[in-house]
Amino acid sequence: MDQKINNWLDTFEYYLRLDNNGYSLDPYHRHESLIGCGVKAIFKIDKPDRKLLNDFRTFLHHHRGQYIMGHLSFEAKDLFEHTTTSLPTFIEVPLLTFFVPQHVISVNHNQVTILDSPLSLEELMEAVDRSPQPEVIPPSKSHGYFAIEKSRYISDVGHLIDHIHRGDIYEINYCQPYHIEDIYLRIIHFYQQLRDISGPPFGAMYRHENLYLASASPERFVAKRGRKLIVQPIKGTNRRLVDDTENKNQQRLLRESQKERSENVMIVDLMRNDLSKICVPSSVTVEELFGIYAFKHVNQMISTVVGETMTDIDLADAMEALFPMGSMTGAPKIEALKLTDRYESFARGLYSGTVGYIDPSGDWDFNVIIRSLIYDDTTRKAALWAGGAITALSDPFAEYEESILKMESILQLISSKIVS
Repeated sequence: MDQKINNWLDTFEYYLRLDNNGYSLDPYHRHESLIGCGVKAIFKIDKPDRKLLNDFRTFLHHHRGQYIMGHLSFEAKDLFEHTTTSLPTFIEVPLLTFFVPQHVISVNHNQVTILDSPLSLEELMEAVDRSPQPEVIPPSKSHGYFAIEKSRYISDVGHLIDHIHRGDIYEINYCQPYHIEDIYLRIIHFYQQLRDISGPPFGAMYRHENLYLASASPERFVAKRGRKLIVQPIKGTNRRLVDDTENKNQQRLLRESQKERSENVMIVDLMRNDLSKICVPSSVTVEELFGIYAFKHVNQMISTVVGETMTDIDLADAMEALFPMGSMTGAPKIEALKLTDRYESFARGLYSGTVGYIDPSGDWDFNVIIRSLIYDDTTRKAALWAGGAITALSDPFAEYEESILKMESILQLISSKIVS
């Protein structure tokens, strides 16, 4: 069923598929798979003009009561914060795009439910069954490479630690990209393979004309449930071990790591501060601190922070207060963003941005775009990124190794598509 639905999605220029992948430890999720495709209305922002935010609010207001899906790239920060990105771009992406889908369906244990569509369930399933099987693309003569050398990464981390010692920042997320050129991909096939090996709770497959995203994200950025906002930053990672007993010890090491706990608590404090801008201050609380969760390849330290708004707010107001997410920036956020623009080598684009949906009730759920591959089928370029939080306790060599660990599953998967 999944493959047939994905074949059907591939006939649309815009779609978003969000997958929980059977993850049972998230009390806030509502859909095993939520899928939207086709376009009834669309809104884009390509340049950082704050005046366009009012147009975005108008779009959201006009389509209130409908499903709205879309993304914010990392450089959408320039819409909300007083920073300007001047880094070169490897894959072009709008700062922000949201669309009202023609068709919205929910899939649970292969049971399809129509949430919005001009088609009946029978007509929609006939369209799914009639969808052509995409041709299998053979490996291409592609070239994959890290966009910065290991020595540069380690040197930059050292400089960022110096900034921390000087008191410029407390923590910063520093990332490196891996670029691939002249590659031919079928993202619907790649995404299914990625789901199979990762099983992420915030998986996403997204198409925006010639731009594609295959994401195995384990991280929620922000969800809204009525007047309650939920953010769940991840900070703290180590390798998951196959043996359960050995991995319990691995998780204990992660939980007790002074470095990982300091990373996590600094971002929790940042997210509490951000939530307080739009929530009743006394309502902002930490539901869980230093939660340790096992995924297929890694263990992660996840904290949950919640707050309640005085009135029902729209997504634009929330993003103005919260975006970009603290787990992908640092603290203080503005200073960390300035150093990100100074030290990183390329604009991040979709990576460490967000993709998600607003439902007819006005609730929403958005992930953090990490553990992801971005692909442009016009330029035949693909990219993935990884990094980590740099603190005063960071070791530059260990930070580099952690960034490679986070890329590992996608690098292994993409290597089968590349013939150098």
